[in-house]
Formats: sequence, C-alpha cells, structure tokens
Amino acid sequence: MKKILIVGYGQMREFVYESLLNSKYFDLYLLSDLEEDITAKFFVQTFKGDLADFDACKKLLSGLQIEFDYIVSFLEDRVLLASQLQTVFCFSELNVEGVNNSSVNKFLMREKLASKSYSVQTIAVDVSSLKAFTSSLEGFIFPCVVKPNRGVNSLGVYKINSQFEIPKIFNEIKIQDFPEDLDFQAEEYFGGQMYSADGFVLNSQVSEILLTRQYLGPEPQFTLETTLAGFADWRSIRDQFKDIIHDVLSNLGLNNTLFHMEFKIQNGEFKLIEVAARSAGGPILRGYDRALGVNLPLAFLSSMFNLAYKIQPQNKGVLVMHAEYAKSDFVLQKLENNSLIELLDFIPLSEIGKEVTGYPNKPDALYVVNFFAENQSDPLGDLKRVTNNILLK
Repeated sequence: MKKILIVGYGQMREFVYESLLNSKYFDLYLLSDLEEDITAKFFVQTFKGDLADFDACKKLLSGLQIEFDYIVSFLEDRVLLASQLQTVFCFSELNVEGVNNSSVNKFLMREKLASKSYSVQTIAVDVSSLKAFTSSLEGFIFPCVVKPNRGVNSLGVYKINSQFEIPKIFNEIKIQDFPEDLDFQAEEYFGGQMYSADGFVLNSQVSEILLTRQYLGPEPQFTLETTLAGFADWRSIRDQFKDIIHDVLSNLGLNNTLFHMEFKIQNGEFKLIEVAARSAGGPILRGYDRALGVNLPLAFLSSMFNLAYKIQPQNKGVLVMHAEYAKSDFVLQKLENNSLIELLDFIPLSEIGKEVTGYPNKPDALYVVNFFAENQSDPLGDLKRVTNNILLK
C-alpha cells in the first residue's frame, strides 16, 4: 500500500478520497487545518497544522515516523505547499516539477506566456482605493476582465465594458472581503465558447486529455452555471487544439502533476484563460468518472506507481451538471423536484424561508442537478426541461 499525504481537505473532493481508498492501492493521510476530526471517513490518520505556515508544517511532518510515498493537494490554494513538502519529504524522481508561483499565480503565468498568440494582454491592478484602481486601468483595453491572481473559489471575476463602470466594479470587489494580500489583474476580454481541459503530466509525458464544455451566467459575475461532460464532439475539439495545450504545459514547465486548464474558442481561435498545476474541482472530476469512466486522480497516482488503472474513456452519455442561481432577490418559500427526466442528483443549497440574493449582484446558489441528457444533441434543451419542472418560489 502506498502512503499518500493529502494536504487540505475540501468537502467537494470527497469523491476523490473515496475512490482512492476503494482502489485498495493507497493508505491516505490528511494534513488539515480543520477543527472537525474527519479521519474515520477516509484517512488512516489526520495531522492538524497551520497550512499557511510551511515551516510549521515541515516541523510537524519531521516528527512523524511515517515515510510518505507522495504528497499531493487537490485544492488550488494548497498545491504549492504540497509540492514544497513533497520536495523535502519524498526523495524520488517523482518529485513535483513546475509547481511554482507561475503555476498557481495567474499573473505570473500570463507573464511567462506573454509572447504566445494564444495568450491575452494582462496588467497588474491596484484595488487598494478607487483612485488607484482607476489609475491602474488608464489606457488599458476595454472591455476587460478583472480577477484575483490566485484562486478564491471562483469569486471576484468581473467584466468592465468601459471606464464608466470602474467605480461599480471596484465596489463589487470591496464588498467581497477578500484577503488583504490578494493581488488583482486585468486582462483583455475574449468571447467565445468556454472549455476546460484536464489530465496530468508524468515523466514529461502528457496523459490523454479530457474536456468539458462550460456555460457562464450573466455578466459581469462570470458565475459557472452549467458544465457538460462527454459531449458529442469533445474528442475532435481536443485533437484540434492538442498541440496548443501541450505547448502551454511545456512552456510553464509542468511535470509530475495533474493540471486543469480553461480556455475559449471563437471562430476557430484558441485563447487561454488560465491553467494550474492541480486537478479540476470535485464536480468536474466526478463528471468525468460518470460520463467517461475516467477517474483522473486515481489514474495519475496509479500511473505514477505503475499500478493497474489506466485511462480508457468510454462514452456513457452527455452528463449535464448545473447549479441554479437566483435571478433576483426574494424569500425562498418552496423548492421541489418535479423533473420528468431522471436526475442523478438534486441537491438543495438554500434554506426555505431565507432571503436569497440574485443577479446582478453575486447570486446565491439555489440547487444543483446532475443528469444524463435524453437528447444528446440538445443537452441544454433537456436542462431547460429539468429546471422548468423544479418548483421554485
């Protein structure tokens, strides 16, 4: 049994931990800063530490009588810590390479890829005051997108159509109460259909790449609402742009790591949104497993240790993963599933009797549904049928 230390918990990744445990290949350990003891769920043992302090974590692990075979995190804000600990405690040719500031910091990533045609113009912006924010954007391209330079649960991404919208977006950023050390950037806006690409790089070889198609909510929030896994032409789109995807990974120097990439296609042109040396989020990972029969974290770790699991995508259908957000402010009185299409999951997220916030402000999520489309050529049509039959008032 290989001993794997997971850095940071992440409830949305429970599918990953369960599948690794059920494979019978791995003993899982957890390094966590949570007060709750969740060892019994998936882990042999949990170690509690300050995940913001590398030296403290290093000291904690140094006192253990355990030799870990690999240290990994499936959380964007813990990937760098996991790779640093991996370098110290796992002396092998499998040490993570390329997991550095440019693979977790979006602005540094843009700087490294600035000369590439698939990248977009990017500048650092100062959000300490409205005056500083306005000055940062002076002379820049509109429309543009302003966002944090590292992951904060997909929050803080806003489109600015003109200089007249700067005060409004500044206020939106300020009410989110982001960490004080969080820097922001502005980048040239690029339209088109959005996709994610997921896989891993091991011994400088890129695994088979999987794609999802994604649909965002109304601007300026850019809230991810709908994701399709196993959609009809995912292989042809992947193959069309595979060389560019490989070029991104090569130029960032990613090796011995999972990766998650987001990009847009418009009129046949590829534009990179971002890429990180981490896995996709839990819902997308489970979507690949359901729609294509591929468990990427299990495939990555199994390939690393020459175990039996291999990536062999099978088309099981078009999986629709949708989060419904409030379209306006109201008090939620009823939430009831009357869908005529069989749902894999119906998960209410808002409490009955509570007021919810809707667009154009940061919207509250009302519920999540996951299902296989009955009409694979029109999965969004099936989604409309589902949402129209969920009683919401």
